[in-house]
Amino acid sequence: MGISSALYSGISGLNTNGNAMSVIGNNIANTNTVGFKGARTVFSDILSSTVSGSGGTSQVGRGTQLSTVDNIFSQGTFESTESATDLAIEGESFFMIGVPGTAEVRYTRAGAFRFDNQGFMVNAEGLRVQGKQFLTDGTMSIAAPSDIRVDNTVQVSANPTANVTLTTNLDANSAVGPVFDPADPLGTSNYAASLDMFDSLGNTHLLTTYFTKTSTNQWDWNTVATRSELAPFATLRADIAAADTTTGATVVTDLNTLLTNANITLGAATAAAAAAVPADPDLDYAVEVAQAVVDEATVAHGAAVTAQGAGDTGPDTLTAAMATTASQPTVMVVGRGAVSFDSSGVLQSGATGTTFANALNWNNGADATLASNLNFNTTQNTSASVVIGQDQDGYGAGELVKVSIDNEGTIIGNYSNGENIKVGRVALAKFSNPGGLEGVGGNMYAETGNSGAARVGTAGSSMGKVFTNSLEQSNVDLAQEFVKMITTQRGFQANSRVITTTDEMLGELINLKR
Repeated sequence: MGISSALYSGISGLNTNGNAMSVIGNNIANTNTVGFKGARTVFSDILSSTVSGSGGTSQVGRGTQLSTVDNIFSQGTFESTESATDLAIEGESFFMIGVPGTAEVRYTRAGAFRFDNQGFMVNAEGLRVQGKQFLTDGTMSIAAPSDIRVDNTVQVSANPTANVTLTTNLDANSAVGPVFDPADPLGTSNYAASLDMFDSLGNTHLLTTYFTKTSTNQWDWNTVATRSELAPFATLRADIAAADTTTGATVVTDLNTLLTNANITLGAATAAAAAAVPADPDLDYAVEVAQAVVDEATVAHGAAVTAQGAGDTGPDTLTAAMATTASQPTVMVVGRGAVSFDSSGVLQSGATGTTFANALNWNNGADATLASNLNFNTTQNTSASVVIGQDQDGYGAGELVKVSIDNEGTIIGNYSNGENIKVGRVALAKFSNPGGLEGVGGNMYAETGNSGAARVGTAGSSMGKVFTNSLEQSNVDLAQEFVKMITTQRGFQANSRVITTTDEMLGELINLKR
């Protein structure tokens, strides 16, 4: 019994060392596999048998068995690459890979990704990389990760300018200027700043903001656009006919002239509305203000006031005259306001403004109802007036030129219009026991009960860092594997020697019969 059991002990040693050699061979074979994680074999002894002797009972071992094959998830070294879609993780997290047609997700450390002909980000096997999507307002969705896709088949639509920001300094030593005149914008202002803005079709238009000092620490600003680009303000124009109380003649004139020459007294509400009417000749014919004058009917000396709309069939004497005059300004005022500063040059009021309603009618089919907010990040110091910075949030239509990935794993579409639009961010998964993951081939793993549920997030302090233009190499140490191979080989030889020696002993036992 004792001799034959030694045969089985030797066989168990051959089996376990054979399995160990298979693991070592697999490690060595994957030395150059991107993101590969090596494994090791762990042996344990088999339950011993009990024998009796003169000193009592004792235990005799019955060989060895394979206890487990552990995956070693130590960090591999990084290799720099020329591909912008190659990613490597520093930390314990995994990339998430979706299996088409199922809800199954696999996990990998191999970040050799690319974009297929449909714009999906895929791994070497063509499975889609999962990530968090960005919403149109630039924030990241809180929904579960899904396929990352950069649509390369359509243009990105134009985005009209909604916000303009001017960062300037206005010279505190500037002289007080005259009232701004759009017919002579440079001669009636102290400083100007220009930028291009976009309409809803993606066309660019030049907006210029003129600053005119009106008193100490007080400045007016007038934002203008080129008259030739803007549609006539016909829908806002009206002539006012009134009887001049001095001569008795009927005059057809603009609102400001009427208030001055026709001796009209307005109530507080209408006076405020009239004061808000821009001084630009075209915009002075605002129907709503003219109609307010009529409705209020507080006209001195009984002068009759009527509003004559631009769309009527009667004569439009003043409009016709303006169309032929050579003194028309080349620009139209589309926004107006004022800024004030304290004695230290710090902006106190007027930090924001807006263009007039319906003023940005470019007469080209773009949405004429859109207005732009004007933001002034302005100081008043004793130094030359200067534009420190300017920005606007519009852009024209554009085609995808390339895709880049930043160090947070954010997928960015770079378009021909100069816009860089965030599409998604690569999702990462982390496990409490990564050693419990099950290998499913293709350098990927599947979640198991032993690994625990995945904790999903994006690159950060708790999930690890993502490096672009990099690939994580195999963590197999060849020198260590060769040493293991030698010791495993010797173990296998020794166990085979146990079998041959036991065989010789059995042969001697059988020969006793002779």
